[in-house]
Amino acid sequence: GRKHPAQSLQQMILTNRHQCVDIIKIDVEGAEYNALRNTRWEDLCIGMVLVELHGRKIEKMLGKPYSVLDAIQDISHLERAGFHLYSSEMVCGRCVGQLELGFINVSWIQEQLVYVAVSLP
Repeated sequence: GRKHPAQSLQQMILTNRHQCVDIIKIDVEGAEYNALRNTRWEDLCIGMVLVELHGRKIEKMLGKPYSVLDAIQDISHLERAGFHLYSSEMVCGRCVGQLELGFINVSWIQEQLVYVAVSLP
C-alpha cells in the first residue's frame, strides 16, 4: 500500500488552532488501532469520539488476531480518560469485525450543561 503523511489528533487540533473539539470521527481503515492506543486522550479537550473499528484490517496489520480482549483494552484506554461508551453497533450485516463505537466525555458534557443552564434567561 501507499504511505501517507499523518498527524496525531493533538497535532491536528493545534494546527487548526482549536482549544476544544465537539466531535471527532475516526474511520481510518485499521489505523484506528494505533490512534486508540497511542493518543493521550486525557490531554485533549474532545466532547465525543466516534470510531469505526475494522477488526479484520487490524488483524492484517498486526499479523495476529485482534481479540475481544484487545478491543476491551482499547475501550478501557478511552474510559480511563473520562470517555464513556454510549453506543456500539455493527457497521453492516455483512461487515464482519466492523463496529461503530460512540464515546462521550463526561466532563465535557457536564460543562456543556452548565453553559446551557447559565445561558438561559
